[in-house]
Amino acid sequence: MADVSLKLVVLRTPQVDRLRAFYRALGVELAEERHGNGPLHFAGKVGGVVLEVYPLPAGATADTTTRLGFGVEQPAAVVQAL
Repeated sequence: MADVSLKLVVLRTPQVDRLRAFYRALGVELAEERHGNGPLHFAGKVGGVVLEVYPLPAGATADTTTRLGFGVEQPAAVVQAL
């Protein structure tokens, strides 16, 4: 099997601020970014993976099947923060 690693996860949401707050509670800081004429979005690092949060375009349907798992040092504190 080839040595493959995950480098990028892009999430699109109609609730950008809420998702940013969720990841902040996990300890992930998402900074504002814009590439060229692209949309304003937020990006941060989770280990060696870049996590980007984009606003969901008007009229688009969000994917409700995506699941992500995170390891955190203090799960009880994170659950309380959430």
